[in-house]
Amino acid sequence: MKNKGLLIKAKLSMRNKSLEKINAELEELNKRSEETETAIEAAENDEDLKAVEEQIEEIQTELSAKKEEKENLEKEISDLEAELKELEDKEPAKEEERNMNKNEKLIKFALWGSVALDIFMYVCFVVGFAAGIGGAQIGFLMIGIVFRYGRIIAITSIALKLIVIIFSFARDTNSKQGAFSVALSSLLLLLIIGGVMWGIYYIGKVMSTVG
Repeated sequence: MKNKGLLIKAKLSMRNKSLEKINAELEELNKRSEETETAIEAAENDEDLKAVEEQIEEIQTELSAKKEEKENLEKEISDLEAELKELEDKEPAKEEERNMNKNEKLIKFALWGSVALDIFMYVCFVVGFAAGIGGAQIGFLMIGIVFRYGRIIAITSIALKLIVIIFSFARDTNSKQGAFSVALSSLLLLLIIGGVMWGIYYIGKVMSTVG
């Protein structure tokens, strides 16, 4: 798109130079036309008048041709300017669209990344807790992951959700509206479930200490 704009500008530059040349030629032809008036007054016989008449016809033919050439050139310049303006008007819109697409990709990545972290932590806690009650070693391992790395996972998830909320706060598209709602609701859910999990962890720690 940038190359097309440069091409149009190059064409405009050449057409404007041609227009300047035609204007100079028209000015010269008009001077010659004025000089024929003096030649008419100075004519002494029919032969002189015939020569002046031929000169006038020649000048008029050249003037008509140059005026037509000028009109065509001015129309071409006008069309090129309109095309260039349309192209330049589209560029900011396309740039804005590209930025919007980048933002939406970031929103989608951050949202599903945070949701995946939440699901991982919830599954580890619920399955691990249930398996631990049954005495399965894997259950204690999963619970250990939650209690050891849960804070890091939760902080990372919250940070990603906040990124989504910030970038989709305008809610000017359907995807941003959906992302904003999911991020906000999953953030509240994480805080509630996280509070319950850490409450259980704290109670278990106190009971272990007392025991």
